[in-house]
Amino acid sequence: MYFPGNGSYDVLPNSSYDPCDGVAVCLSQPCDPSSSLAFTRVFIPVLYSAVFLVGLLGNGLVVGVLSRSLRRLAATEMYVLHLAAADLLLVVGLPFWAAESANEWVFGHAACKLLGALYNVSFYSSIYLLGCISFDRYLSIVHAVELYKRRRPWRVYLSCSALWLFCLLLAVPDFVFLHSMRVNGSQKCAHNYGANNSKGWIVGLRCFYHVTGFLLPLGVMGYSYLKIGLTLAQSHSSQRPRERRALKVMAAVVAVFFLCWTPYNVVMFLETLHRLGALGRDCSAEGRMDTGYILAACLGNLHCCLNPFLYALAGAKFRSRMFECLGALGCPFARQWCSVPRSQRQRHSVVTISESGDTSYSAF
Repeated sequence: MYFPGNGSYDVLPNSSYDPCDGVAVCLSQPCDPSSSLAFTRVFIPVLYSAVFLVGLLGNGLVVGVLSRSLRRLAATEMYVLHLAAADLLLVVGLPFWAAESANEWVFGHAACKLLGALYNVSFYSSIYLLGCISFDRYLSIVHAVELYKRRRPWRVYLSCSALWLFCLLLAVPDFVFLHSMRVNGSQKCAHNYGANNSKGWIVGLRCFYHVTGFLLPLGVMGYSYLKIGLTLAQSHSSQRPRERRALKVMAAVVAVFFLCWTPYNVVMFLETLHRLGALGRDCSAEGRMDTGYILAACLGNLHCCLNPFLYALAGAKFRSRMFECLGALGCPFARQWCSVPRSQRQRHSVVTISESGDTSYSAF
C-alpha cells in the first residue's frame, strides 16, 4: 500500500534488473531517481500542507458539530461522524509524510510503524464508511427500511466498531513490515517484506486493495445511488427542484470518488507490473511512472478534504446545526441566522421521497 510522501518504497529485489546481485534485500534502483525526487521534495510538502489545513478545518468542523448532538443523530449522520473522524486521522499524519518528502524520515522506527498503520486504518475506514452511507440511504429510500432508526442505536455502534476493528487488522502488516531504513541514499519509512516473500506480499496486498478498497466500494456506491436516482426520478412529488439537487449531490459523490481514486489504481497496477519485471526496463518511462504515481496518490488523498463538503456542508440540516453551534459560541452572523424561522431555513434542504412517503433525506 502506498504511503503519502515516500513514493513507493516497498523493498523488492528483482533478479531481472537487480544491480546488487547476491544481496538479500536491495535498496538501490538501477535508474537515477533524482528528477522525480526533486519534484517530490517541492510538490508533496506544498500540497499536503494545503490538504492538512483544509482537511483539518472541514473534518474538525463536522466532528465538532455532530458530536454536540450524538443522541439525536440518525444512522447516516453517525456514519458521517465516523467518516469525518477517519479523514481527520488521515490528515493529521500528512505533515510527517510532507517532512519526509522534503528531506528524509527523522521521526524514528516506532513512529514509522505507528503513523504508517494509522494511515492505512483511516484510509480503509474512510472508504468503507462511504459504502455504509450509500447502502444505508439505499435501504431507507428505495426500500423504506430504516433499520437503524427504530431506536436501536447499538446497531450503528456495533457496525462502526466492527468496521474499525477490521481496518485495524488490515494494518497488522504495517506494524510488522514497516521500518525506518536507507533507501536511495536517504532515510525513509518503507516496507521490507524480505527477499523471499516480497513479490507475494506486494501482489497480494495490492490486489486486495484494488478489489476491497476501490472496486467493491465503487460498485456499492454506484448501484445504491443509481437505484436512489431512479426512485427519485419516478416519484411524483411536487418538490422537483429538491429532487434534482439530490440527484446532483449523489452523482457528485460517485464522480468525485471515481475521479480521485481511479488514476491511483491504474498507475499502481502498472507500477506493480513494472516492479515485478512484467514490463521492460526503461529509465525515462520509469521516471514518468514515478511522477505519475506521486500525482495520482496525491489526488487520492485530496478526497479526504472533499468528503465534508459532499456529505455535510452541502446539506441544510448540517448547516442549521453548524450555525446553531457558532451562535452558541457568540458569532453575530450565526445568531442572526438562527433567528430566522426554521421553516425558512429548511427551504433549500434536499428532500427525497421513499415509497412509503415518510423517509426524508437531507444531505445532513
